[in-house]
Amino acid sequence: MQLVVTGQAKQVKCAFTGGNLNPDTKISVAGTDVCFCCMNCQGKAKDMETPKAIEAIFGEKGFKKGFEVKKTDSK
Repeated sequence: MQLVVTGQAKQVKCAFTGGNLNPDTKISVAGTDVCFCCMNCQGKAKDMETPKAIEAIFGEKGFKKGFEVKKTDSK
């Protein structure tokens, strides 16, 4: 989550399924905007208590499916 908040990583896919993002599903999880592939995934996240949602979305499994660390320019 810290990588996303600090701009070092960005969301590129749904953290639950790895599917394409639907901007209509955007919600805030602990102050960080996230999107999902569908309303079912959004509902799943909304139903979770915050610590569980943070782990599901930004934990190792969700991060690998949905986020990409930005590449740095090396000169």
